[in-house]
Amino acid sequence: MTVKKLTMRQKILVAGTLFGMFFGAGNLIFPVHLGQLAGRNVIPAIIGFIVTAVGIPIFGVAAIGITHSDGLQTLSSKVGKGYGIFFTCLLYLTIGPLFAIPRCATVSFTTGVAPMLLDPSKEWLALLIFSAIFFAFVLFFSLRQDHGLDRQDHQPHLPSLPRRARDRRAHQPRCFDRRGRARGGLRDRDQFLLFLLY
Repeated sequence: MTVKKLTMRQKILVAGTLFGMFFGAGNLIFPVHLGQLAGRNVIPAIIGFIVTAVGIPIFGVAAIGITHSDGLQTLSSKVGKGYGIFFTCLLYLTIGPLFAIPRCATVSFTTGVAPMLLDPSKEWLALLIFSAIFFAFVLFFSLRQDHGLDRQDHQPHLPSLPRRARDRRAHQPRCFDRRGRARGGLRDRDQFLLFLLY
């Protein structure tokens, strides 16, 4: 097996991608809060944080790289096919609908709306209404056909192709027309599924 060495530019790109993927607001706020709560036990707290928040994600990336797996399901299927499906579904549910999606609404509510409430006893009702409006906006903008990133007013026309290539291209499924607008309901469904997952 030939080993391909990365150039310095590729290494910087991979390092920046991994940093951007793992570093978030929690990594900036939580360690300080953890240090405040730890008090004199700051050394064990730092060790625990480094092991769980730094070590385990790095081991996960290394495991996928070493085993040359295409993704999480391929990696976990090495234990067993049933386990691969179960673990992948469990992980997507954990980082999606069970934790990350509700947190998006609660963090926005806690920082923007909760301080302005006059009656704290009705906070649960305000959170329910806010969450419904918040996720309605998220769904609306997720399913819009003409939002900025997908809209392309001008696409260069392809040069004329040989007849065989034209016939082959005509039979391929197309999700976009020449102006970049989605065709059919496939893309709507995919975006809705992504909305539910993430």
